[in-house]
Amino acid sequence: MKIAHTSDLHIDSQHQERWDALQIVLEKAGQEKVDYLVIAGDLFDDVEAASEYITKLRRYFSGLGFKVIMIAGNHDYKSFEDERDLGDDVIVLSRKNPLFKDASNGVSFFTVPYLQGVGNEYFYEQLAYISKNLESTVFNILVYHGDLDEVVKKVRYRREVTGGEVESAFSLSVRVLQKFPMVQLVLSGHYHTYGDPIPIDETGRFVVYSGAPVSITRGDLGPRYLVVYDVNRESKSVSVSKLPLGTLYFEKLEIHLSPTSVESIENVVFSGIQNSLKGDSGKILLLQLKGYINSQEQGINEVKLKDIVRRYCEEKWKGRVVLQEDWFGVLDVAFLVDKPFSRSILEQIERLDLQEEDKRILKEWFVSALSKVYSQKVKI
Repeated sequence: MKIAHTSDLHIDSQHQERWDALQIVLEKAGQEKVDYLVIAGDLFDDVEAASEYITKLRRYFSGLGFKVIMIAGNHDYKSFEDERDLGDDVIVLSRKNPLFKDASNGVSFFTVPYLQGVGNEYFYEQLAYISKNLESTVFNILVYHGDLDEVVKKVRYRREVTGGEVESAFSLSVRVLQKFPMVQLVLSGHYHTYGDPIPIDETGRFVVYSGAPVSITRGDLGPRYLVVYDVNRESKSVSVSKLPLGTLYFEKLEIHLSPTSVESIENVVFSGIQNSLKGDSGKILLLQLKGYINSQEQGINEVKLKDIVRRYCEEKWKGRVVLQEDWFGVLDVAFLVDKPFSRSILEQIERLDLQEEDKRILKEWFVSALSKVYSQKVKI
């Protein structure tokens, strides 16, 4: 039996790439001949989007050749409070119907639906209550939308894994899941970036966050995947694979400029961006320029460099390179290295019996230190 897993599409009226990602997910799932596709919450970005697009989505979720298991998330849970027709192939797990059993495939899917304003105690109570209806002879899969303590504790900020999500949801923990041995697999939503399977115990059970199939915010970095599980019903073992989707995603690109570079600064920036864009049409770069230039030696100043890069982004790369608010962090140090003290040190470095590359690195260290001293208003 094969199961595909995704979450957090956040469909709305403003982002066509999210509709495109949904179409690609459905196509990939069909190509893999899965039995089920699980969408672990936040199919819609808000209640208004759900009301507007449910009828359109019926065409997407009908005639697929596989079933779609769907739960609500913290963005769209109000849209799932009543029974909704999302298409012939959709099975919605909700408060009224939290459990779906498929006897022919020997599998069951269940959920504790997201509910605003209730704590983890409610979640655990519901998990215990629903688990009473699970059968030990089938493969039981928990689908939920929320935090996992073991993930949150590993990151400095929640946004590192949740993207633009500032609101926490239910918080589950591996320690709690260990008390439910009949739960063989946990498919989760809410975090926008894929995470490696997190073991529950030594029996092969684990929790997985699929991540969003397209970057929803600029904090959702890296390629997007469809996660596919190959389930052996007899041994209750699972193998996991992640399939690249080729959908839109963001990637940070930092280019550090050197005041001692013999190559044209314009060429350094241009080639750095071009090389980063190669081979992946879905990638959008979040550009940051850092470092130092010497306008007297390199023939370009801060203003000219900034204008050139901005023009390239508007005319040549057309949306594939994004300039964030603090993208330009370049300083012209020509006035510093022209001081007698600076010239003396640079000349001494040049006379050292070293390889040219080592001399260049020493010069950069010196200029960097010089700039930091100047920024702290210490006279040289």
